[in-house]
Amino acid sequence: MVLPDFLAPQDDELVFSLVARYAQQTCWPGTSALLETLFGERHIVASYDLPGRLSALSERSPPELSLNAGALLHAHTLFEYLTATASPRQRAAAGEACIEGGGASHVGLGLAASRVARIYRLRFCPECVAVDERQAGASWWRRQHQLPGAFVCLTHGCSLRESAVDLRSMSRHTFLAAGPQACRADAQDMGGTDGAIMALARVEVRTLLGTVPWTLDATAVVERLRAVGLMRSWRRVDQELLRSRFAARFGHLRDLLPDVLSAEAMDIWLPQLARTQRRSLHPLYHSLMMAFLEGEEVVVTKFTAPFGTGPWKCRNPLADHFGQPVVTDLRVVANHGGQIGRFVCSCGYVYARGRSAGGDIGHPVYSSYGPLLGPALRGLIAQGESLRSISRAVSLDPKTVISEMARLGIEGVWGMSGSRRRPWAAPALCGAKVSVSRSRARRGRLDWDAIDAAMAEQALAAASTILSVDPAQRVTLPAIERELGRPGYLQKRLMRLPETGSVVRKAVEDASQFRTRRIRSYLASHPEMRQPWRVARALGIKGDDLALVRAAMNQHIL
Repeated sequence: MVLPDFLAPQDDELVFSLVARYAQQTCWPGTSALLETLFGERHIVASYDLPGRLSALSERSPPELSLNAGALLHAHTLFEYLTATASPRQRAAAGEACIEGGGASHVGLGLAASRVARIYRLRFCPECVAVDERQAGASWWRRQHQLPGAFVCLTHGCSLRESAVDLRSMSRHTFLAAGPQACRADAQDMGGTDGAIMALARVEVRTLLGTVPWTLDATAVVERLRAVGLMRSWRRVDQELLRSRFAARFGHLRDLLPDVLSAEAMDIWLPQLARTQRRSLHPLYHSLMMAFLEGEEVVVTKFTAPFGTGPWKCRNPLADHFGQPVVTDLRVVANHGGQIGRFVCSCGYVYARGRSAGGDIGHPVYSSYGPLLGPALRGLIAQGESLRSISRAVSLDPKTVISEMARLGIEGVWGMSGSRRRPWAAPALCGAKVSVSRSRARRGRLDWDAIDAAMAEQALAAASTILSVDPAQRVTLPAIERELGRPGYLQKRLMRLPETGSVVRKAVEDASQFRTRRIRSYLASHPEMRQPWRVARALGIKGDDLALVRAAMNQHIL
């Protein structure tokens, strides 16, 4: 059923206000009949922020108004604001509930458990009411005025006022229009119009309009805190200084937001915004933090961009973006008064640079290459290129090339010294005494096949011994060499010991594999552990590797 006399919504008008104006203009005899006509249901709740049955309302509006349910949801409710920090799943569920159901659940969005109280007295701007009455003959409830952190009208720059409409004392199904009885001329102003109040209102309205980058995570917050001089170290926030400076800026708003800006409340939510979020916080908290950070001046400290502002150049000569500023992942650690920056490119190439306490930045130092190195080395070797030409092609020194070839299991014709290997043929047993003179003609009379077979068995036994050590020890090539009592022996001879090299490559653990094995070992000996953070604390694992703990615990439970 289409209602030809249905009204067109005004700019920034709430659906709550639109329905109330329609009811007032058409003089419906009862609420039940009105709701049945507009929404097809008698028990719809008159929610000003997240109403329901918007699809039914759009179907009953005249086609010339083009009121589809999506337009009503995004332009005439508080949906964009209240779901700004929600997960995609929560946002989709809330949108579906508003369009097809009886309205989004504040419990599902985590709003019911928040310290931020829901507005129960609708707000209005006296200047807006006067203009509306003069130009349109009636006023309406605006979305921007009902935000929990908006206490001023950004259009006229005056303080908002609380109306006489108290939703707690009304029926849950009543829609009340903005008019002289609701928006009284003698209503008191809510607060002042100082810089802090204006800044907070601007961020709140930007959030409602969807122009705030809510990809802002803990990393971005810490980066901004670092820029304004609120860090104790490269990674640690100076919480006391942050709290004192925040209180100096917004503390006078405590009467307007008592549940949010009390000393106890700030001690809880203010540090959480600089940490990885495990649950969504109310958008007002993010608005307060953003308004605070936008108003702070950038200062230069020893923690402020020690290697520039980035992005930084990629130094991978095998990548198509070589020399271009595409590196955005910079990880900085302290180092004897200075810092070491680890630059990680999306192509997998990693290099490091040091910065001294005096501010001098060192040359780039190669760390790891990524997936492009293996195919390139195999192709160059197949073409018959020399070791030095290969080194120049991949921008590594010859010994590093040989080391990378050994790590990747690539066969070459060069020993660790860079010289070509000779075809050793004289037989000898592993461990047997061989008389070797200084004569060049009698060098290398060893049976490398026999040595390889024997050394492979010894390396496998050594790796098994290391795996059985308690506390856990990582299986590495140096650790295997130490267990064999021959430090540095295998590293120099792996090109002559292919079977041993295969055993070593299978046995050696990377950092992730070692952490996973260590976690599993701990869980096996502590079956009562059920909380990942307790396991991480017991093992000294940082937050970045908490996902490994969860994965290991899931496999352990299964």
